[in-house]
Amino acid sequence: MARRLFWVVAALFLGLYWYLLLDGRADGDAPAPRIDISRLRELSEAVPGAAPTDIVAYVTAVDRKPGNLLVAGSGFHAPHVAAIGYAINYASQPAIVIDAAMDESAAIAQDVEGYSATRRAELDRRIEQASTILLTGTGPFYASGLPTLRRARLGEAQARALRAQIPADTEREQMPNLLPDDRPSAIAPGIVSIPAPGFDAATRMIYVRMISGRELLFTGPNAPIARAWHAQKPPARIVTDMLENRDRAAMRGWLQVIADLKRQAPDLIVIAGNDIDTLEREIQNSDAALGLLRYGLRQPGIFVPPGED
Repeated sequence: MARRLFWVVAALFLGLYWYLLLDGRADGDAPAPRIDISRLRELSEAVPGAAPTDIVAYVTAVDRKPGNLLVAGSGFHAPHVAAIGYAINYASQPAIVIDAAMDESAAIAQDVEGYSATRRAELDRRIEQASTILLTGTGPFYASGLPTLRRARLGEAQARALRAQIPADTEREQMPNLLPDDRPSAIAPGIVSIPAPGFDAATRMIYVRMISGRELLFTGPNAPIARAWHAQKPPARIVTDMLENRDRAAMRGWLQVIADLKRQAPDLIVIAGNDIDTLEREIQNSDAALGLLRYGLRQPGIFVPPGED
């Protein structure tokens, strides 16, 4: 009797473990719309002017998160994640910044492993000089470094999310020309903003087509690391159903969209939202010699616990 009870309890425990941590399926279907790479290419040419020349990455904070919290079934190995901002450079017009990354106050609040004030200062300088800032997400890894909402070109859901984070005694800035949340929008030569509600309603992806013809997709929080879109799995249910209440079906739908875009354009460079390891590989690949993608500082910089530098 005792042995039978043991096996019943063990089976229940293993079933619960599989369901909460390993199961990458979604409950129900919420298919994201099919996005044709040809449509993104068309939109990237909708704004007159020369396409971007190169992209500079600024990593302001680094941390580790258990794999299951990023992609179901990834185990408890904790890959590096990072807060990264990108300056999209043009030859004859100001840069556009994708993601404001993390500032020091958010780094302290999130208790990340490492923060770089030097890299933060470099990204702040690029944000100050940029024509506009685009966001893939509104969480601390993506938006806490945004100095003012007026500088950003936001989607409607992004504006609502960020306004809700502004204290009542702070000026609620007017943000005209909000991007629609029901279709991709041409932003500038070579740049398209794609609403991708999944992680939350404010999530977006950014498509960039360079003057060289190379194409990049910045996935934002729907795919925090490359394994998410490779496996087409959202985070473990303990995250999406219990800790953060995410829409698993929508997230999985957008992971399928990313994989489908990669099939349509095999040379598409997919930059996952917080994947510092994938970014490192892309910087070191053959395109790095052509100056397509590089770090903002020649030296990697030193990351220290936030508040200590």
